[in-house]
Amino acid sequence: DDSQKVAHAFGALVTPDCFLFDSDSVLQYRGRIDDNWKHAADVCCENLKDAIKALLTGMEVPEPETQGIGCSIKWK
Repeated sequence: DDSQKVAHAFGALVTPDCFLFDSDSVLQYRGRIDDNWKHAADVCCENLKDAIKALLTGMEVPEPETQGIGCSIKWK
């Protein structure tokens, strides 16, 4: 997204800031990938993975929004 148009349109604040849409283009999850960006071995909650699994199995996303963890976007 070199122009940053998509990031602006979605309201992204940090990288990564994940947006997961269902087949009807409805936002079902927004937020972090997991709860520990520093140490993969210490991850306790895989938020994005859980949201994807829920959508694929027809379940409700357990936590539709989490606080993004990452560097703030440097707007041009």
